Amino acid sequence: VVENVPEGPDAGRVINQLISDGAKFIMLGSFGYFNDGLRLAKQFPDVAFIHASGFKQSENFGTFTARNYEGFYLAGLAGGSVTKSNTIGIIAAFAVPEVVAEVNAIALAVKKVNPEAKVRIVWVNTWFDPPKEQDAARALISQGADVLFSLHQDTPSVVNVAQAQKVFSVNTSSDMTAHGPDAVLASVTTDWTKYFIKEVGDKLA
Repeated sequence: VVENVPEGPDAGRVINQLISDGAKFIMLGSFGYFNDGLRLAKQFPDVAFIHASGFKQSENFGTFTARNYEGFYLAGLAGGSVTKSNTIGIIAAFAVPEVVAEVNAIALAVKKVNPEAKVRIVWVNTWFDPPKEQDAARALISQGADVLFSLHQDTPSVVNVAQAQKVFSVNTSSDMTAHGPDAVLASVTTDWTKYFIKEVGDKLA
């Protein structure tokens, strides 16, 4: 599994090293590993790759994603219902298809239950930068947001700000209620266990 490696040359080197070490199945856990993964899949046709959220496939390069937009639609209904300021804030990682779909789902759901509500977005253009994410959260709160959606900040950075500022938050990937017991309105999570076990078994069979 390739995760938490900076996108770009470092990722390519790590993938190459895994192949040199004998890996026959490589899971790329970030959208930014797409170009390196696709290039190396062509160079090493006997190695199987699967890539998170990608949009191209080849004989030995598959993609996987979750329908997170469905969960965020439900969370958007909740957010639109509880806001008192009629301002919803979204801190979003990158404008890639998966994240854009989630933003759209939130906006559609909020408008359905609360036509007066506004949705404000800050694109932080990073998958991991807690100080930048917290600054974005504070900026949205200063603009009136009392519900914050944290899209693919897989740390409690936004939740911590929401707890301190007494607003609600919705986060991605894991339940962060322990970091914001009064703040967490919902968490959109996915249990990948069965899928990954099946994929590894099929690819290595």
